[in-house]
Amino acid sequence: MSPIPPARLARLKAAREINSLHKFIQECLEPEPGNSVTLGRIYLRYLQWREPEAEQLGTRSFAHRFTRLIVRLVPGVEIYRDSDLQANVVWNVRLKETRP
Repeated sequence: MSPIPPARLARLKAAREINSLHKFIQECLEPEPGNSVTLGRIYLRYLQWREPEAEQLGTRSFAHRFTRLIVRLVPGVEIYRDSDLQANVVWNVRLKETRP
């Protein structure tokens, strides 16, 4: 059996990351017009949510994949850079309450 080519391994890894983010968005975020959450706060929730043995997305990889995916999954979402907060802000969503 021949080894899997590196390009195929990279595509498989990207697919796993996207599937994980898709599940995270469905389980942890919901539309809420007029509400906003910083991308940093969403990332911290993602770190708490993910399986301990799962590979962790770095902040840049998370931001890139998350922002591309959320605008497709949650209608009305907007993402902008807030210069006062010095943060990326996701508008028209809220984090769901965590269950103890």
